[in-house]
Amino acid sequence: PETKYEVISSSVSGSLPGALTQCFKLYVDGTDVTDKITDCEKTGPGSQNQYNIIKITVGGLNNSVYGTFSVQIKIGRTVISK
Repeated sequence: PETKYEVISSSVSGSLPGALTQCFKLYVDGTDVTDKITDCEKTGPGSQNQYNIIKITVGGLNNSVYGTFSVQIKIGRTVISK
């Protein structure tokens, strides 16, 4: 499936991965799946509570072609946890 994301903020308040909904809008095949974040691969925290978000896993997706599936969306962005 086609994946994309848009950045809406560079800082989060709360625990990861759930708080990433404050930073990113995630799309799979044009459908907003931001509320289906299940996990994230990250490094950090570094100085000033910075995390490098490598990729976000979105789960519980379902369609007639793939059935139930999860998708990893590559991000490669730094976020600051407040």
